[in-house]
Amino acid sequence: MNPVYSMQETHHFPSEKKLKVLVIESQSQVVNSLTDALRSAKVLDVTAACSALESRAKYGEGVKQSADLKRGQAPGQDQERFDIVLINTDGLTVEVALESIQLLADDFKDSYITVIADKYEHRLAELVSSNKIAGVVPDAYNTAQVLNCLYLIFSGVQFVPMEYRSSALETFSTELGAISAKLEEKLTPRQLEVLEYVSLGKSNKYIATKLSLCESTVKVHVHEVMKRLGASSRTHATYLVNTLYRKPESSTTETA
Repeated sequence: MNPVYSMQETHHFPSEKKLKVLVIESQSQVVNSLTDALRSAKVLDVTAACSALESRAKYGEGVKQSADLKRGQAPGQDQERFDIVLINTDGLTVEVALESIQLLADDFKDSYITVIADKYEHRLAELVSSNKIAGVVPDAYNTAQVLNCLYLIFSGVQFVPMEYRSSALETFSTELGAISAKLEEKLTPRQLEVLEYVSLGKSNKYIATKLSLCESTVKVHVHEVMKRLGASSRTHATYLVNTLYRKPESSTTETA
């Protein structure tokens, strides 16, 4: 399980360390935007971009290296580097947001990729679990809370707010209804229940307690679920469910 923190706790960020942050917002015209709010705090060195593609073209490692080679320079020379790359997914579809995040993760390997989102979409959870991104911050957080999150993430914490975790089970239960018809032929009702918790990153011990089963029984169910889905791991099983067994209309109406 990834570390989970509540912003009701008190966290103090070190003012002596001015983090370099690249903020990506698709709706850059919005007044009082995230970029402006972070700049007003005067504790960050903030650079703004309007898309993942623009960010890669200007600052991305792979793009810069290719350009440097063409100019006969050493790869990475004079490349601007960021401590944190913060992408606001407001206004983006789930698919566009995930594609943008993947591009950023591939091109900013030395930065902490952090997502501002209005809900803890389960495909974001998978990216946190696989270390593709460093954390997810609710878009409802105020500037001080976002700053606390960024310094926590920079200190090595994989940030997932407790309020997102607490609502994740209800969210996934709704999503599961949209895909269960396709899985009925592969999984039993009990296996579907187990898969629901596996997709939330729950341990066998946790699942056993919730479903009133022996832990060894849960282990057998998990093994059988992965076998029937052709999954090599619990994370792979979650990925297969989201990509192969979800109704198209379900994913196109969601926002990250």
